Amino acid sequence: MLDADAAASGPFAAQRIRPGHRHILRVILLALLMAGELVHFGVQIIPSLNPTLGGWWWPIVHDGRKLGEAALGGVLVTVFLSWPIVRSTLPAALSAPGLARRNFWLAIHLLCIGLAVLWLASGMTSGSFTATASLLWFLAGVLVLPAVAITWLAALLPSSFWIDWLASSPGAFIAGAITAILTRTSNALIEMLWPPLSRYTFATVALILHVLGLAVVSYPSQSILGTEHFAVRIAPACSGLEGIVLISAFIAVYLWFYRTDYRFPAALVLLPAGIAIIWIFNAIRITALILIGQWDSGLAVAGFHTVAGWIFFNLAALGLVTASHSSGWLTRTDQADAANAGERVPNPALPFLIPLMLTLGIAMVTAPFAEGFDAAYPLRVILTGFAIWWYRDRIGAALVGVSWGSFGLGALCFLSWIALTHRDRSADALIAGHLRNLPIFALGIWTLFRIIGAIITVPIAEELAFRGFLQRKLIASDFESVPFSRFTWPSFIVSSVAFGLLHQSWIAGVIAGTLFAFAIYRRGRLADAITAHATANALLSIYVIATGAWSLWT
Repeated sequence: MLDADAAASGPFAAQRIRPGHRHILRVILLALLMAGELVHFGVQIIPSLNPTLGGWWWPIVHDGRKLGEAALGGVLVTVFLSWPIVRSTLPAALSAPGLARRNFWLAIHLLCIGLAVLWLASGMTSGSFTATASLLWFLAGVLVLPAVAITWLAALLPSSFWIDWLASSPGAFIAGAITAILTRTSNALIEMLWPPLSRYTFATVALILHVLGLAVVSYPSQSILGTEHFAVRIAPACSGLEGIVLISAFIAVYLWFYRTDYRFPAALVLLPAGIAIIWIFNAIRITALILIGQWDSGLAVAGFHTVAGWIFFNLAALGLVTASHSSGWLTRTDQADAANAGERVPNPALPFLIPLMLTLGIAMVTAPFAEGFDAAYPLRVILTGFAIWWYRDRIGAALVGVSWGSFGLGALCFLSWIALTHRDRSADALIAGHLRNLPIFALGIWTLFRIIGAIITVPIAEELAFRGFLQRKLIASDFESVPFSRFTWPSFIVSSVAFGLLHQSWIAGVIAGTLFAFAIYRRGRLADAITAHATANALLSIYVIATGAWSLWT
């Protein structure tokens, strides 16, 4: 039922959806099941298939990750274009009877997964495939893989929901399919653009090194560039194209959600500006890598190189947003005029954002010099903790009152994180080596602050930003007027995905974001999300220390 006049409380209150916690929990568990299947049977196994399968279809299916990304993009477009239909029919479908029938489809789905595993196994044999055998293998996949998806959908919600949705929104499904096809095609196009763009990047970095007065060592045929002391190979993936795609997606999403604050079409200038800035930043990043490598090659490779792309992307995104908001030519709000006039504009978002901004800002400064082990982590905890204390009068009320259910959601998040996150054995050994070299007192202090950060400052900072601010800001500009229990699908999805992208294991991060969001929807208390987050991190800390899986702590 949708009741526009009901009180704003309880889970999914903005749409007044009350399907019962067991239905939501079932959806979450099935989502975890599908995520695990995609990670373990799709992304990792499909690239290992026998290349002699060949065929015109081989470039489409052999990269499971890109295939999955294309499918996800198609699904999101379909949901977005048919959102009114989904919003009006989903609440009843969640609480509809017929659980036994859906459990039957779940059993069939697991059977289909077994067939899919056999199909993949048959494609991993060492012998060569004839053209006929290759085609038969492909046709078998055309039958098995859709069966996996269809049976999962039937286990998730009644078949009547899917049929009515398709019948009511055929155009949305067609647009979603076209999006998926274009996404997969664009991936191939990007791979074609890599070589020429990497050549331009090569030439730009060489020019910067010459301007700096360095003796340049250059082997264009091998894409090797540097000095006599340190050189790098500028691979196609280092061309800057990935950054261009990411900054374009960021600007597009940002302009969409803040479209009422900007003047169009003038605001569209942010897209070419962002592309130019991120490409220049990429050239600067490679130049800095070479310069640091002359001083300390280990620091350049194990430290700066691993985080520099993330740092420069954050700088570009934050710089574009800040500059655009202070421009009266781009924005239509009074805030730009106030900023240009030097007036002080109170910002209610600061208590929710400053703790996370401090955490990320300090990491951006220290991580490039960490060589895989951030000895300055205690500084991050101290300054973030100070920011939380500084704003205690503004955010204190949101941090009190927890429920036992939050601990259960945190434990579920921990289990999904362990199942979906890849453990890097080499990183484990590297961090363990650094820890062994610390004096016993320093080791104790660092470990203590690492645990405090994991279970106190990080959960509070991240939940203030993603659930306290972003999740409500996506509903209304005056986010403080939005209750924590207010649910909308766009705010739920975008905040959960944004939270996931903050972490290296982004799939596990997105799932964690959905669980923390559910924690806050249950009772409308931010403290429940913080408790679930802290519980997950506490269990992860115990697991890391007990097993030596230090890479899970990065």
